[in-house]
Amino acid sequence: MQQRWRLVLRIISLICAVLPFLPFTEWPKAMAYVEAASPFISLSAALGSRTVSLITAVCLPLVILAVFKRRWFCWHLCPMGFLLELASFRCRDRRGFTARFPNIANWLLFLGIGMAAAGYPLLMVFDPLAILSGFLSTWQWRNLEWFAFIPALPFLVLIVLNIIWPNLWCQRLCPLGATQHFLGMPLKKFNKTQTQQKTLSADFAQEGELNESFCRSGVNRRYFLLVLSGGIAGLLLKSKKTIASPAFVRPPGAVPENVFTGLCTRCGNCVNVCPEGIILPDFGSSGIHGLFTPVLKFDRGYCNEWCSKCVDVCPTAALRRLSLEQKRLTAIGTARIDKSLCLSWTNRQHCMVCQEFCPYQAIEIVQNGGVNCPEVNEAACRGCGACQNNCPAIPVRAITVRGISVQRSINPDLQPELSAGFDVF
Repeated sequence: MQQRWRLVLRIISLICAVLPFLPFTEWPKAMAYVEAASPFISLSAALGSRTVSLITAVCLPLVILAVFKRRWFCWHLCPMGFLLELASFRCRDRRGFTARFPNIANWLLFLGIGMAAAGYPLLMVFDPLAILSGFLSTWQWRNLEWFAFIPALPFLVLIVLNIIWPNLWCQRLCPLGATQHFLGMPLKKFNKTQTQQKTLSADFAQEGELNESFCRSGVNRRYFLLVLSGGIAGLLLKSKKTIASPAFVRPPGAVPENVFTGLCTRCGNCVNVCPEGIILPDFGSSGIHGLFTPVLKFDRGYCNEWCSKCVDVCPTAALRRLSLEQKRLTAIGTARIDKSLCLSWTNRQHCMVCQEFCPYQAIEIVQNGGVNCPEVNEAACRGCGACQNNCPAIPVRAITVRGISVQRSINPDLQPELSAGFDVF
């Protein structure tokens, strides 16, 4: 009976995790809650961004559960653990490899704490709910090109790993499991009744024998050194030089570039909910530290002024929560005109397509030899990419958008007719 109820709980938990990612649900904020439910992600993000928001509170039920029941979530509710168990059904670790493997999970936890304290919580990418979210986000099916499935790769790797070495992830590598273990340590000495010990032992037995050293491990000098090492690594990564006008453009609400690559979990939520299909995983334009983080490409569309879905699905503070009005008043880049490629400036053709399509009226008309030519008003430009997407110059666009390392707010007084229209929608 106990096994049956445990199975029911795990199925319900898996359904709750999957529902927000189905193409027909249109529940973007709930997609972010799946990852935010992890204390390792929410607490690391809050520590790394130095901010606490309402989404941080999503992890509180699991924090409370871990304080009193430690890894109960792992054995009864974790959807990632359930899927791994199904994948490795009937597989056996005949050589006892898992039992002899070092407890990397504790190392990841304390290194992650140190990096988060330094403002660069990069190790959140190893959280199982982030990995599961990356896999489920590809189910949005808004973008069927191969790069949309990049966030699913870590999940597939874990499936293969768990088939070869069953329970290795859950027992030796999962930082979320280690987080729950240490959250429950302060009450350990108050929870040593015979019944509780038998229940805990039974839970561990259901997932395979867990090395007793994991249960006895505590905070010691080794973990202090790991936190210190993580802090040094985080400071070094955070102090890297950033380009004032990088070639890549981040989604709206992105925090400064030297922090963004650490706060982003590479979950792919923003990639797969973008209705224009312009948010893509980066393959090196932002450096090795920015690999697979989201960037905008304006070949197929532009950052629509009526959409703010990407900021709703971000589980961390990598993309700040912006209202639609705030998103419209946020500059994510700046358009630049190459006059040597522009049909008006070079060929003296009457082309003002970029001005016609600019939703923010940031393209001004200047006279050049009796011909109307475009000029970018950088103070009003949002970098949405509408001008670049519609520029008729081929094969190289005459107007392109470059990113900015720190996104800035636009003064609404520059466009009173647009800001006045916010209340209508």
